[in-house]
Amino acid sequence: MGEVLRLRRYLVNLSSKMVRTCIVMLVAVIFTGPAIDALKLPTYLRPCSRNDPNLNECILKVAREGAPSIIKGDRKYNIPVLNPLYIKELRVEDTSSTQTATLNIVLQDLYLHGLTEANIVAIKLDLKAKNLEIDLSLPTFFINFKYEINGKILVLPINGKGDGTLNLTNTNIQMHLDYDFVKKGDKTVYASVTGNKLDFSIGNLVVYLDNLFNGDKALGESLARTQCYVSYHAC
Repeated sequence: MGEVLRLRRYLVNLSSKMVRTCIVMLVAVIFTGPAIDALKLPTYLRPCSRNDPNLNECILKVAREGAPSIIKGDRKYNIPVLNPLYIKELRVEDTSSTQTATLNIVLQDLYLHGLTEANIVAIKLDLKAKNLEIDLSLPTFFINFKYEINGKILVLPINGKGDGTLNLTNTNIQMHLDYDFVKKGDKTVYASVTGNKLDFSIGNLVVYLDNLFNGDKALGESLARTQCYVSYHAC
């Protein structure tokens, strides 16, 4: 259970980088006009009226229509290619001595696949509170990476270096964005992200690490037994 929670935190850190720019563009869909003209909307995003009684439905439709183009990336708007999304390095250090598992992990050359299959379930914009909520569902999502790990689970030392894969199915993502407006000069107003939060619920998660324990089969089998023990006592 602890290992799964840590993996969720890794994914939150990765995803916050990935969606931040895209959500800003969704805010721009609502507030585009003479006052916000620093960068015109791309052709694959059309504006919605703030006075539309069905504003959230309009935003949802625009987001669904524009998602395939956004996922392809757009240098003009500083949007990276999102499928696959490349992350150079991610470091996770866990120094807690009170948890069942203590692991220090370095992941490099991460490639995230599956966003083309994402479904935008719902979008809710609160104009007064200046926040935006987006619900996504991902039927399949996987990450390829190179890893180096050291630490322990219970009393079993964990060490290894090699290739890894993280597979997730039936993943639901809830994104919350706070925004504000920043005026620069006499006329130009920019939509600015002031905070964002992401929550995950994962249906199933499978991790494969090649060359764990430097290929020691006996230690690998011992880890499998230890994982069963940890999972049982975490429930």
